[in-house]
Amino acid sequence: MDPGAGKSGRTPLRAGDPARLAVVLSLCALLSALPAAADIYRWVDGQGTVHFTDDLSNVPPSARGAATPFVREGPGSRGTVSVLEPPPDRPTALTPSDTAGGAPGTPESGASREALLGQIEQRKAKISAKEQHIQAVDRKRSLALNPLRNRLVDEVDLDLYRKYQQELPEDREQLRRLEEDLSSLR
Repeated sequence: MDPGAGKSGRTPLRAGDPARLAVVLSLCALLSALPAAADIYRWVDGQGTVHFTDDLSNVPPSARGAATPFVREGPGSRGTVSVLEPPPDRPTALTPSDTAGGAPGTPESGASREALLGQIEQRKAKISAKEQHIQAVDRKRSLALNPLRNRLVDEVDLDLYRKYQQELPEDREQLRRLEEDLSSLR
């Protein structure tokens, strides 16, 4: 019998035994991946609440037939991002000549003023969202905040970053024109 063997007669795992080490590591990898590969089921109860579970026995028997497997996409499967542009036949800004032409205080001028205010708010929201995206990408790329540059910026985010940097001056100009139009209606 081997002097290093324990009570069971087997030799303990040693650093010099690569075959056993490979088997143990393979088993650990397989066992840790099992929960990640578990099926997830989706079902809706009588009140319309959507539930998710990884154990089909948790679904009530009455809803078990309606429970559907919830398909998850891995991080590598990204869809495409499409940005909707306004239709070309619709003007992007109202000018005083485009409005109903009503005198101040008439319902026509009030309606055009409200439409102009809505456009201004939409333009401000667009500008803010674009600026926030640019700032987020800048933070990820910043050497001061990220000295090892270990945060990767997704290619889609970089494309949007470049696009937004080009669009922002025109958006700000359109906002300025809309605000001028609003002040001329007052």
